[in-house]
Amino acid sequence: MHPHEHNGDPDDESSSSEKFNAEFQGTASEFRELLNQVMRQFGSSLQSYLLQRGATRSEAEDAVQDFVVKQMEKRSIHGRLHYWIHVKQTPERVTSFLKACVLHQFIDQRRKRSRTEPTVFPLGDSASKQLDRGREKLDPLDYTWAVSLLQVALLDFKYSQIGDPAANQGAATPGTNGLLNWQIFEEQFASSSTRRPKLTIAEIGEKLRLSRDQAVYRIQQVRELFASHLRQAIIDSCPDSDSESLFQELKCALIVGGVSLPSLLAESQGALAESTLETFNVFSLASFESTPNDEVIDLLTPTASNPDARDELELWNLLMRREYFSSSSSKDSPHATNIKSVEELIFAERPSLDDLQMLKQLARIKSQTEHGLLRTIYHVLYVLTIARGKNVYDQTITSLSPKQRVHSINTAIRYEWLPTEVSRELELAVRAFTKSDT
Repeated sequence: MHPHEHNGDPDDESSSSEKFNAEFQGTASEFRELLNQVMRQFGSSLQSYLLQRGATRSEAEDAVQDFVVKQMEKRSIHGRLHYWIHVKQTPERVTSFLKACVLHQFIDQRRKRSRTEPTVFPLGDSASKQLDRGREKLDPLDYTWAVSLLQVALLDFKYSQIGDPAANQGAATPGTNGLLNWQIFEEQFASSSTRRPKLTIAEIGEKLRLSRDQAVYRIQQVRELFASHLRQAIIDSCPDSDSESLFQELKCALIVGGVSLPSLLAESQGALAESTLETFNVFSLASFESTPNDEVIDLLTPTASNPDARDELELWNLLMRREYFSSSSSKDSPHATNIKSVEELIFAERPSLDDLQMLKQLARIKSQTEHGLLRTIYHVLYVLTIARGKNVYDQTITSLSPKQRVHSINTAIRYEWLPTEVSRELELAVRAFTKSDT
C-alpha cells in the first residue's frame, strides 16, 4: 500500500484552522456590542495581567484600549469570542486568548518606543557587538506570549480533531481520521520520556496499526494541520502584524526558552487556565529530568531529506542560545545565578570539563532522534565539546576509538552550514587527536 493510501486522507475540513467566524455573521453594531460585553467582563483583569508583567498602569490601559480600537476595525477575534461565550460557553478560553492579544499589543508598543529612543553605547564597546541580535537574551515577555499562543493552538487543534469532551459535542469515534491524527500527535510530539521511553516512528505505527511509511506520512500531515492552527491564532490575535514574521519569532522563543510540550499539554487537558509555564524559567541543560525533549522543534520544523543550510544554521544558533546552569555552581554559591548560554560556556577561555562532559552526554542522547535535522545539530554539539576538551585541556573526553573520533569530527566538518568558529575548533581537534594517536 502506498503511504498516502491509508484508511482515507485526513478530513478536508480539518486541514485548516477551525472556522470560528462561520459561527457568527453579525452586523457592525452586534460586533461592537459583543466586544463591549467582553471588555466589561474581562477588561480589568487584562490590565491587571499586564501590570503583573511589568507594564505601568498607563501602559496597561493604553495596550488594552489600543487593542479594542484595533479590533473594532479588524474584527479578527469576534468569531472566537462569540463561539467560546455563546456556543461552547467556555469563558476561560476567552480570558487566555485575550491575554495573548493584549500582551502582543504591549510588546509591540514597547518595541516602537525603543526604536524612537536614541541608542547609547558604552565607551569602548562596538555597535556591532551591542546590536548582535543573534546572541541577545530571550525576553521573558516574548516567551510568555509564545507559550500563550501555543496553548491556544493546542486546544484549537485538539478540538478540531476529537471534538470538545467538556461540551459533549462532536466527540470523535474510534477509527476516525481526527482521532488517529490526535493519537499520532500525542505519541510523536507530546509523550513524556520521564514516564516511559519515547516510541520510535515504527513503534508508533505498530501501536496504531499503520506501516512505518503511513506513520511518517501522518506525522507530516499533523505538522501541517497544527501549523495552520498556530498561524491562524497569530493572525487572529495580531491582525496588524506580518504573521509569518511573528510565526518565526514565536518558534524562536519556544526553542530558546525550551518549552516542554508534554507539560504544556498536560495543563490543557480540561478548561484552559493560565499556564504555570508563563512564568519564565531559565532552561537548564544540566538537569536531564527537566530537559525538554525538543518536541516543539520536531513539531514546528518539518523534516527534509536535504534541509536548507540556512535552516540548519538557524536551529544551531537557537540551540546554542539556550541557557545553562554550570554544573560546578552549587545552589549556595553566590555565582549560581551567573547563567551562561551554551555557546558562552563552550567557548569560554577555560570551559569546565564537567560541563563539557555533561553537554557531550546530553548531545549523544539527543542525537538518537529520528528527526534528521536535529540529529545533525546534536552530532555537531557532541563533537564540538570533545574538540574543546582536547584543544583547551589536551584531554580526551570520549570513549570512542581514535579512528572513530577522528571520523566523527571529520564528518561534522563537512557540514556546509557550520559556523567558522566551530569548524576551526574541529579542525584543530583533528590535528591534535591525530598527533597524539601516532
